[in-house]
Amino acid sequence: MKTQNEPMQIKSNVQPLIVNTTNDLSQFKTLKGNRPINMLHCHRLSDSISKYGMLMNPILVNSQYEVIDGQHRLEAAKIVEGYIHYIIVPDYGLKQVHALNLNQKNWSAKEYMEGYADLGIKSYMELKDFKEKHHYFTLRDCISLCSNLSSTNFSKKIDKSSKRGMESPRLNFNEGTWVTRDMKQAESEALKIKMLEPFFKDGYNNTIFVGTMLTLFHEKSAVFSYTSFLQKLKLQPYALQKTATRDQCKVLIEEIYNYRRRDKISLRY
Repeated sequence: MKTQNEPMQIKSNVQPLIVNTTNDLSQFKTLKGNRPINMLHCHRLSDSISKYGMLMNPILVNSQYEVIDGQHRLEAAKIVEGYIHYIIVPDYGLKQVHALNLNQKNWSAKEYMEGYADLGIKSYMELKDFKEKHHYFTLRDCISLCSNLSSTNFSKKIDKSSKRGMESPRLNFNEGTWVTRDMKQAESEALKIKMLEPFFKDGYNNTIFVGTMLTLFHEKSAVFSYTSFLQKLKLQPYALQKTATRDQCKVLIEEIYNYRRRDKISLRY
């Protein structure tokens, strides 16, 4: 099949884009940092193409023929050994990929992590390795651990440690500016929580419990001793239970921690 050019009429001051058609699918490249391809989705698309044909839904590529939008459609076309419609938008890159996906299927935190790790950004590579090692924790909890935080919010927040009140780059996870903190501390805290598995097999890696433990590690370090807590658990091996909120979890841990203790310690305030 020969390449065909079909002008697309756009009411704009910019130069009209051209829809091209080709069966030379080998010329297209994967944009480094783009999210991994879901082959299940590709096969579903290929079934649709086999049934209905290739619809006029062009993929977008930059001047290097790196796919900005439509990599699943491209892979589906390869499966059926067909053709693809495409539009060249010269200056597009990974930021435009993210922007396009905001209006379509949002990227997951895992896809952002893998994309930026693929670009060679150190913090995301460290996080990916950390998540693979501590696979029993959720990605959100791994981000909290690697950030040395008691909780994680993927939106921008004000960094209270900054006198100028600038946005904290370590919280801008989706923008690729998030950074890991003390990874030795992250490993230590992950290990401490994992050591509680014998006492809380079905809940030691629950997000509420993990977040509560991180709060105690970071905000109650002056009064909370992990060693003492472990000793108390050995006296009450079935005391830990799942709770609906962190506040409830703190109450439970406080009760366990104060077992047979003369001077009661408050872990909630």
